[in-house]
Amino acid sequence: MGMHYNTPRLFAVDPRGLSVRSVDYWREDESATALARINRTSYDAAGFAREQWDPRLWASQKDDLSTPANLTTVHSLTGHPVCTVSVDAGSQISLLGRANEVLQGWDSRGTRREIRYDNRLRPVAVFEHVATQLPRCAERMEYGGADPVNRDRNQCGQLIRQDSPGGTVLFEAFAISGQCSQHVQHFTLDAVAPDWPEPIADRQTLLEPGEGAVSTWRYGPLENVLETVDARQNCQAFAFTLDGRLRQSALKLAGKTTWQTLVSEIEYNADGQTLKEVAGNGVRTMLKYDPEDGRLMERRADSDRAALLQHLFYTYDRMGNVLSIEDKALPVRYFNNQRIDPLSRFIYDSLYQLIQAFGWEAGALNQGPESVGRTDPAAVSNYQQTYSYDEGCNLRKLTHVGTQNPGRDLTAARYSNRCLPWRNGASPTEEEIAAAFDANGNLLELDQGRFLTWNLRNELASVSPVERDSGSNDNECYFYDGAGQR
Repeated sequence: MGMHYNTPRLFAVDPRGLSVRSVDYWREDESATALARINRTSYDAAGFAREQWDPRLWASQKDDLSTPANLTTVHSLTGHPVCTVSVDAGSQISLLGRANEVLQGWDSRGTRREIRYDNRLRPVAVFEHVATQLPRCAERMEYGGADPVNRDRNQCGQLIRQDSPGGTVLFEAFAISGQCSQHVQHFTLDAVAPDWPEPIADRQTLLEPGEGAVSTWRYGPLENVLETVDARQNCQAFAFTLDGRLRQSALKLAGKTTWQTLVSEIEYNADGQTLKEVAGNGVRTMLKYDPEDGRLMERRADSDRAALLQHLFYTYDRMGNVLSIEDKALPVRYFNNQRIDPLSRFIYDSLYQLIQAFGWEAGALNQGPESVGRTDPAAVSNYQQTYSYDEGCNLRKLTHVGTQNPGRDLTAARYSNRCLPWRNGASPTEEEIAAAFDANGNLLELDQGRFLTWNLRNELASVSPVERDSGSNDNECYFYDGAGQR
């Protein structure tokens, strides 16, 4: 009997044809009986999904009727979500306008977000605050009008200025296709998210002086990027095939006259998959695919200086999961009374979750930075890793047998999928798991002594790698632009 024997996926539908239940059958041992894993969904009168349970919480509800759904959603009359309650990510409430644009939003951390629009429903300002603070303008947006200056730069109707928590970006020119061809980044004077005033002159006083960091792009007729110049005047050029696929890329550093090839001679098959490429250091990579399903079967890397650097062979199961990777460029090695074959193997359960991995690893323990460069490359050993999951597909236990020791145990909260590792051989309590996350599910402590803080947009705001009883702590702060780019 195989791993997938008698493990179909079943669906139950209501009279409206909506799937109210899906049943998967799980086993991790071929000789074991498959166990049902049930996902449950309920719908409102309009046919929109209202409550969803994963197999773990649905099974828990049989004995504990207070078990909540993983996700509860309330929809508007037009079908747009106006309230979501997640056991993992907290709650979010949205107030929609006539065109279903979000006017205001609230979350379980008490954050309130207000978006203001112009008469064309383009966002022009974003205000954020928590209940104990006054509203702060986190973003302002300006758009190009129909005047000669904007027409010459293709800025008409385009976003031409965006003030965000990380600073200000000026979009000074656009290509005919609408892509930005030049923008200037200005950072804020202080390492705090500003409260942007409405007058542009007042906003300028919050920015660092100078011309800013200018980046430019040049595009081809197919809207491909042909050349980029960053703020330090490093130039990167791209060449393409007739059908628009990358053929070559080169870099010219600021102040230099010569180009450095990054990659060249890229060849493709009829499906657009890479067959060959040559890296800037002269390493040639050749790839072969299965003609029936397009999966990578062989990867070979060599150069003029070395006959063969890598020669990987891949095997897959019918679902596309990798079963083995063998590197025939490496010989069979012997170390510490072990035979080390250059082969990695992987085993999956009936739900295609990885449950076992076999391979080879460094045979000497990592002794920190001082050991870099002094490790014997011949010191390798075999390893075996075993993975165990709960009914909600949360990793519960990782067991590592080998020289290294990255194994760990984790415990999930009773009513959510928030997990914490065991410490000193003890499982975390419900109270400890609840205290380790904020109301939106953001982790507050990376490990013992390394604390995390999050901004109102649930983006990582700071990390304290070292906390000191006396003296200042080590601290790293992060700021983001309007698109969430750090």
